[in-house]
Amino acid sequence: MAIITIEEEDLYSLLGVKLTRKNLVYWLAMQGTPVEKEKPSEIDVEVFPNRPDMLSVEGLARNLKGILSIEIGLPNYPVEKGYIQLNVDEEMSKIRPFIAAGVVRNITFTDQLIRQTMQLQEKIHETHGRKRRKVSIGLHDLEKVHPPFFYVPADPMETSFVPLQAVEEMTLREILEKHPKGIEYGYIVKDKPKYPLIVDSNQNVLSFPPIINGTVTEVTPETKNLFIDVTGTDFIAVSKALNIVCSMFAERGASIESVEVVYPKTSKWLPDLEPQRIKLSKSYAKKMLGAELKDKEIKELLLKMRHGIHRETSQEIEVMVPAYRVDVMHQMDLIEDLAIAYGYNNFTPTIPSISTSAVRDSFIENVKEIRLLMAGMEFVETLTFIQTSKANMTTKVLMKERNLVEIRNPVSSEFSVLRDILIPSLLEALRHNRRHPYPQRLFEAGFVAKPDDRFETGVKEEVHLAFVISHSESTYTDAKAVTETLATCLNRKWEFIEEHYPLMIDGRTAMIKEDEKIVGYIGEIHPQVLENFELTQPVASGELNLSKIL
Repeated sequence: MAIITIEEEDLYSLLGVKLTRKNLVYWLAMQGTPVEKEKPSEIDVEVFPNRPDMLSVEGLARNLKGILSIEIGLPNYPVEKGYIQLNVDEEMSKIRPFIAAGVVRNITFTDQLIRQTMQLQEKIHETHGRKRRKVSIGLHDLEKVHPPFFYVPADPMETSFVPLQAVEEMTLREILEKHPKGIEYGYIVKDKPKYPLIVDSNQNVLSFPPIINGTVTEVTPETKNLFIDVTGTDFIAVSKALNIVCSMFAERGASIESVEVVYPKTSKWLPDLEPQRIKLSKSYAKKMLGAELKDKEIKELLLKMRHGIHRETSQEIEVMVPAYRVDVMHQMDLIEDLAIAYGYNNFTPTIPSISTSAVRDSFIENVKEIRLLMAGMEFVETLTFIQTSKANMTTKVLMKERNLVEIRNPVSSEFSVLRDILIPSLLEALRHNRRHPYPQRLFEAGFVAKPDDRFETGVKEEVHLAFVISHSESTYTDAKAVTETLATCLNRKWEFIEEHYPLMIDGRTAMIKEDEKIVGYIGEIHPQVLENFELTQPVASGELNLSKIL
């Protein structure tokens, strides 16, 4: 949850009307941005991270205009095609791959606008930008530099400039070691062989993203025209952040001008403020809301949430979603907007007309019994993330590239895929505990995920059980003893067949079969895998597919 501070009179000037403090607090809460703290002339407002477009007073006012029916429908932000070009070096794809840029002109910087601009920038960094790792924003006085601009890799020891909040030139490496922003955010780029840099045609440094801007383009109250750069690891996140910043200034009367961003194999004119189009089923919306809304009411509510209507049939509405909305990806997001505009306090609570009696799920109960059995065999239970790194699931366990469930916008490479086996997660747990006394006996009963087009989500979830035994003399026999104990307690007949399994040692590995079904593997972890996970003690391990067994 992000908290922003806004001046009450500044908000009223953008709204065009004045409210009582009581009404303001009420309507802010109704649109999902409750007031955290009231002050004499200011208020602190809570904004959910999924709505970065409301991390400024301009965004709050724009949404409130719709809720209060002061101004409804899709906001109009004309974008004039500009002449400025930003060229992206091919090598940047391996450093910080994506950049978007735009120009806003005819800005009149007031004290309020300066504060809101700085607040929006930092709040986007902290939320949508994942502490600048995913997205970072740079604002520059356009009149102080000379286009075209270049996004290039720079040698950290040989490249220097004067960063903001400094008076002398510093190399890029010195900025990471000595400058407050470099110390705070340097971890994002410090391991790269070269660092990202934005320069103009005269080699003036605009920015060292995502760390700090140069003093050359410092924004002052006299600044009239801004060049905006947004860099990051995901193009959609980067371009949406640019849309948010540009539309914020447009709410203050500034004009927007596009920049041609030239990548090695393509070019894009940005910002792109064309609305996204999403189809909304009327019957589905009514079912989800539990309210019999008329078609006209659905349209009116969408307009109040600042959406546009492209076309309508008897069954559905094609909705135009503003380009600054990063949270709308599915018609369910539009239904949430309908609920906000309708007013949660206007829904009539109803008691379901069916009678139900709850019983414990037998599968979950069986898994619980297995967890107790493992604890009885002196294993310590772990709970690890279903998200992991691709390396953990492939190269580090000597398994070839295979079809994994990949995450579109991961926080980092350490959380880029969903695991399809549990053993790598336990090896990672052993790595973190390698300085603790041995023997170590860990287990986990948890979810894994595999791509499967037969399911609506394209993903099939299973529950696996995995265990590891690590000490100086752990062997295949240890793993088999644990598995045979489980088989006896579960009244199962399992067959152990010698088999190759990449992350285990050949000749000390067995496949577990039950009624001709492969339900798991046991064995000794391969020495190369141990080395990859920085483990010095032998490890015996096993993994069972409980979804098949139970």
